[in-house]
Amino acid sequence: MKRNVYSKYYDDDLVFNHLSIVDSDSRETMPHSHATYELFYLKDGEISYTESSKFYSVKPNSLILTRPGNIHSITFESNNYDRYDVMFDKGCLYSNVLNRIPNDLVVINCANFPQIAEIFKKMDIYYGHFTDDDLKKILMNLIEEIFYIIIAFDVSSAGSSDNFTENPIITKAIGYIDEHLHDTLTLDMLCEELHITKSYLHQLFTSYLHISPKKYINSKRLAMAQETIRLGSNPTDIYSQYGFSDYTTFYRGYKKYFGYPPSEEISHYISVKSLS
Repeated sequence: MKRNVYSKYYDDDLVFNHLSIVDSDSRETMPHSHATYELFYLKDGEISYTESSKFYSVKPNSLILTRPGNIHSITFESNNYDRYDVMFDKGCLYSNVLNRIPNDLVVINCANFPQIAEIFKKMDIYYGHFTDDDLKKILMNLIEEIFYIIIAFDVSSAGSSDNFTENPIITKAIGYIDEHLHDTLTLDMLCEELHITKSYLHQLFTSYLHISPKKYINSKRLAMAQETIRLGSNPTDIYSQYGFSDYTTFYRGYKKYFGYPPSEEISHYISVKSLS
């Protein structure tokens, strides 16, 4: 596998990188979420993107918008791909432009909106000439411009986000899970609400979301807990808010899912961003 990094930037509010991978085995990211917004622009290659109950087949020259807290996963379908990834805190923008972006806008076919592709090309160009605060200001301005392009060209009404499949039972299941994440929630309760068997529920989740319903619930609870810890809460104070009966169970689940204990979340988050 050959990994080429063309440009990058990171600090506490903004992570940006442009890289390509050659001769890589097809791989899948675990379902996860971020405390920030994410823009993922696929310049070349093919991926599958799953968010909530929707499954998207993403082709080259497409942009994915992921909002904070949304559990999602990516499967890289091709061995070669070229992509830009930007994660940013909403507070870094100089306007409230994000409030004008439709909540159901997820995947944009930039072949219909070449102005967006040009923005990412500019990121590479400016990376070669500026660093530190100057580069951050430029990148945030370009990110903001992407959203103004979406508004100006009425991307949402152009049907750019219609290329997905969805299962109504999965949609209802996720809605019920979201409403009861802070409560005692069992698969029996979920199946009773949906009027289906546990085996069929498992089949649906693994087919559409690539994860079992039990792991999905646990992942979402842990992802929400992770965001709360990153915002400064003490792990021992918040575990019960996310359906864990005791701290030992939460600790073991957190360490197994993320690979490190909740007490190391802040230091790990900083170190990972510094390597992006």
